[in-house]
Amino acid sequence: MSGLIDTTEMYLRTILELEEEGVVPMR
Repeated sequence: MSGLIDTTEMYLRTILELEEEGVVPMR
């Protein structure tokens, strides 16, 4: 379960970093 949480956290963190750069992530 913790693995799923880590993956989700990494995914959200990557999206936030891309949004800060002004890039819209593909979903």
